[in-house]
Amino acid sequence: MAYSNFTLSKLESEFGISIVQTAGIFRELPVVTPSALLLQVLEENLPLALPNGSEKARSEWILAPLLSEVRRQLNKKISVFSGITFNVDRKRGLDGICDFLLSTSAQQLELESPVLCAVEAKEHNTSLGLPQCIAEMVAIQLYNERANTPQDTIYGVVTTGELFLFLRMRGTVVEVDLETYALHPVERVLGVLVGIFPHTVQ
Repeated sequence: MAYSNFTLSKLESEFGISIVQTAGIFRELPVVTPSALLLQVLEENLPLALPNGSEKARSEWILAPLLSEVRRQLNKKISVFSGITFNVDRKRGLDGICDFLLSTSAQQLELESPVLCAVEAKEHNTSLGLPQCIAEMVAIQLYNERANTPQDTIYGVVTTGELFLFLRMRGTVVEVDLETYALHPVERVLGVLVGIFPHTVQ
């Protein structure tokens, strides 16, 4: 089994995950002003990403520049890995390729713990990516624990490139924010993606 093969019910039965829907989890995080570079890149890239509609196109043309901007905003103190194989526990199905993983380590040559966030791109419906993203969050939690860098909170993002759904995992409880964020204004999305990182990074 790979991350994409999980269902919500299987996550609940296999890992004891409880899923809670809450509105406005990240509402209090301040917005972040984007760089002129990001605004220009998005203006040029959106016509390339959206008509095609594929996950790959949205990842390449929208998410990669956006996450690069998050890294820039955090003075390159984090690392961003795209399309990385993340095999944590194959016997339990925690293996496969993740669209993006974000780590609080600045080292970009190889993924290092602690990993903080998984980002999954979907073509049209964010809810379809929930089980896969949560499975990746479970794997991140286990990966960090094995590396002796446990984190109190793990984050997840499921996005179509136009809409963003944010998740927060503490222990075995996963909170899904019912408040979805649109790409525009990008200040709000940036605010969440930057704000989830600890103040020691910022």
